[in-house]
Amino acid sequence: MNYEDLIKNAISKNEVVQLLCGSGRYEIQNSEFVQDVFPTNIMSVLVNCFYKQKDNIFNICEIFSNALECMIQNDPKEIYIATLYFDTCVFKEETHSASFCINKEKFAKKLKVAINTYTKELNSPITFDNGMTKKFPMKNIENFNKNYISKYNFSIL
Repeated sequence: MNYEDLIKNAISKNEVVQLLCGSGRYEIQNSEFVQDVFPTNIMSVLVNCFYKQKDNIFNICEIFSNALECMIQNDPKEIYIATLYFDTCVFKEETHSASFCINKEKFAKKLKVAINTYTKELNSPITFDNGMTKKFPMKNIENFNKNYISKYNFSIL
C-alpha cells in the first residue's frame, strides 16, 4: 500500500478524519493476531500516513492535530478513536519514535471535556464502520488515564 498517496488523497478530498477512522476505502486491516477490536490499524496509519510523511507533506502535524480536534467534537465513536490515536502518540513520544509531537496537555484538556460529555455512551458498546464492536471502550480509556496520571500528571477523565 502506498501510504503517501493515501494521505495525500485524503487531504485533497478533505477526508483526513475518515482516514483516521478507517471509513470505507481508508480502512487498514489489523493483523489477525491483534487481540482487541479496532476500527483500523491505528499504529500503521499514524506511522505511515503521518510520521513518515513529515518531510513530504507540509504541516502534516497540524493536519493530524486538526483532524483529532474535529473527531473529539463529533460522536462517541470518533472520540474513542481519537483517544486511541492520542494514546498511540503518547507511546511513540515516550519511546522517542515519533517524528513530531502533539501538545499532550492541551489536547488532553479538550479530550477530557469530550469524554465527560459522552461518558454514558462510552460505557456502552460502540460499533465501528468496519462492523466490529468494542464492548466497553471506557475501560480502555480508564486504563490509559491511569498511565497519564502516573507518568505525565494529567488526566483525560
